[in-house]
Amino acid sequence: MSSLPTLEWKLSRNGKRVPILNGRAVASLYDPAREAERQTKGILEEMGDARGQVLLLVGVGGPEFLGHLQILADAGVSLFIYEPLSELLNDCMAGHTSGSVQCTDQWNRAKEWAQMATLVLGHRGTIVASSFHQHAYESLLGIQSRIQINRNTLSRFARLWTRNLYLNAENWKGQAIQELRGKHKGRCAIILGAGPSLSDHMESLARLRKKPNRPVLIAVDTAYSVCCSRNILPDFVLTVDPQPVNFYHLAGHSNSTFLVADPSASPLALRRWSGPIYYTGNPFPLFASLWKALFSNPTMPDELAYGGSVSTNAYDFAQYLGCVSVLLVGQDLSFAGSRVHASGSALEERLQYIESRTMSRETANYRQRFAIPVVPLPGEKGSAVHSNDKLKVFFDWFNRRFQEDKDKLEIGIARSGGAEFSEVPLYSTIDDWLGVQESKGRISERTSKETSL
Repeated sequence: MSSLPTLEWKLSRNGKRVPILNGRAVASLYDPAREAERQTKGILEEMGDARGQVLLLVGVGGPEFLGHLQILADAGVSLFIYEPLSELLNDCMAGHTSGSVQCTDQWNRAKEWAQMATLVLGHRGTIVASSFHQHAYESLLGIQSRIQINRNTLSRFARLWTRNLYLNAENWKGQAIQELRGKHKGRCAIILGAGPSLSDHMESLARLRKKPNRPVLIAVDTAYSVCCSRNILPDFVLTVDPQPVNFYHLAGHSNSTFLVADPSASPLALRRWSGPIYYTGNPFPLFASLWKALFSNPTMPDELAYGGSVSTNAYDFAQYLGCVSVLLVGQDLSFAGSRVHASGSALEERLQYIESRTMSRETANYRQRFAIPVVPLPGEKGSAVHSNDKLKVFFDWFNRRFQEDKDKLEIGIARSGGAEFSEVPLYSTIDDWLGVQESKGRISERTSKETSL
C-alpha cells in the first residue's frame, strides 16, 4: 500500500476550509457546501430505498461534506466513515456535533464495518487525490462484495440447500475430506477449470496419460465431461453446485476418479456416482446437526475456502493435498473470443438438444455473456477483456489468494487469452510448465509410493 498523503488546507472563494491532499483539492474551491449537498443527494438517489441501509464511506471529504451527510442519516441510513488520515479526521470531527455518523482511522474497524455494509463508496475527490485512499476503497469494496454475494447466495439457495442436505444425508458414509489431507505432499498439480481455453490444452493433457509420474489432476465438475470426452481421467473432481443441472456435468464417470463433494450438492449428481466420494464441510447450520445425528463419533469434515466458484475450491484443495506447485488451466475468467464454454462441455452439448429456430446456440451464448453487467478486466494481450460482475469476484479472490500464498506455493497459469494475473507466471503450454517442474525434480523423482493414494 502507498504512503499516507500530505495534508494542507485552503480557503474556498466563499471562505470555507477545503482539505488539500498531495497538492490536490478534494472539494470545490468555489463553493464546497453546494458541492457537498449535491453529492449527498446523489448518493441518496443511488441508494433508492435508503431506510435500513448501511453505508461505508472511504474519505471524510472535508467539514462541509461531513456536515451534509445528515441528509442521509435523516433518510434512515446508518453511516460509517473510514478516514486513515487521523489529522484530517480529527479536524473535521472537531466542528461536527451530530452523533449520526461513526468515524474511524483504524483499518481493522473499517473491515468490520465493510462486512456489515450494504454499500461502500469512496469520496470521489479524496480517492482521486490519494492512491492510499483509492487502495483502501478497493479493498473494503472487495470485502463488502464477498459478503454480499454470500448473503445473496444464501437467500437464493437456502431452501435448495436444505432439501439437498436431507436427500443426501441417507447416502453419507462418513468419508470426510480429512482422509485426503497431505496425501500428495510435495507434488505438483494441474487444476482444470472449464473456461473456453481448456479446449486449447487438451492435447497436452492427453499426453500426460503416458507419463508414469504425472502431476495430480484436479478438475472442477464443469470441466469433467470435457476431460472424459478425450479419455482424460482426473484424479479428483470437485462439485459444490446444488442445482439439478449439475447432473449433466458428471456423466461418463470413472471408478478411478475421486469425487470431492459439498454435502449440499445436487443429489442427482451424487447418486449416479459409483466411485469414492469424500465430503467437505458446509457452513449451513443444518449440516452440522445432521452429521452429528448420523455418526456416533462425528468428526466434522474440514471446509475448503470458497470464493464463489468451484474453481476456488479446487485451488484450495490442491493446497489441502499438500501440493507445492500448481498450474491453473482453463481459468479464463472472461469470454475470450466470444466463447462461453470449453468445447465439449455438458452445457454446450446440451444446447444441441434444445436448439430451435428462435434459440440457437449462438443466441444462448450471447445471452449468457450479457446476462450480468459487463466488467472489463486486464487481459493477457495488454487490452481489456470482456468479463462481468460475477467473474470479477472470482478474479479478485484469486488475486488476493495469490498474494497470500506466493511464499508457500508456486503458482502458474496456462495461457488462455483471458484475464491476466500480472504477478503470476504465464505458460504458453502445459509442456512448458512441465519442463520447469521436471528441472526442479518435482515429477521425475517421485516414487510410486508417493503417487499412490
